[in-house]
Amino acid sequence: EDASVNIVLNLADSKEEAEQKMSAAPYYERLAKEKKVVFLDMGTTFTDAAFSEKFREGLIFIAEHPGCTYYIHGKDGKNRTGFVISVLGSICGASIQEMNDEYMKSFEDLYKVEKGSRQYEEILKGVPFIFETLSSGAKVTDKNLQKYTERYLLLTPGLTQDQVNKIKANLTE
Repeated sequence: EDASVNIVLNLADSKEEAEQKMSAAPYYERLAKEKKVVFLDMGTTFTDAAFSEKFREGLIFIAEHPGCTYYIHGKDGKNRTGFVISVLGSICGASIQEMNDEYMKSFEDLYKVEKGSRQYEEILKGVPFIFETLSSGAKVTDKNLQKYTERYLLLTPGLTQDQVNKIKANLTE
């Protein structure tokens, strides 16, 4: 509430699961009652068709809600959330390094993985897989990342170019 969040993408929970916890979060509960929360109940394997279908639903929710402050969450902020934030960051012009840093922040904060440690470096190896998936295996650089991500959004979740443009506009306002 203090951050003026008014649209939520709950990547992890079904509506029924979330309703069991909402009494502890009255603001979240109010947003849900106002239909400003989408409950996606996504798996964690972003190469699955079911993931893409749920992802599409969440992306369309963003496209249909301009002028908002969005809060996107899963359970731990790494797998589903890491992928979703990487995709959204990509279409908004974030660099690969910025997204690597953001992805690894969850591991630093939640799991106390130290930057530069062997564990950190092993986890970081998973980040290029996200970009390889977006580009169908092509080499991704900061120069071509946005193009590959937009192509991915058109082909895999099946968005229209207009929906992609609305998402970009909504996130960069």
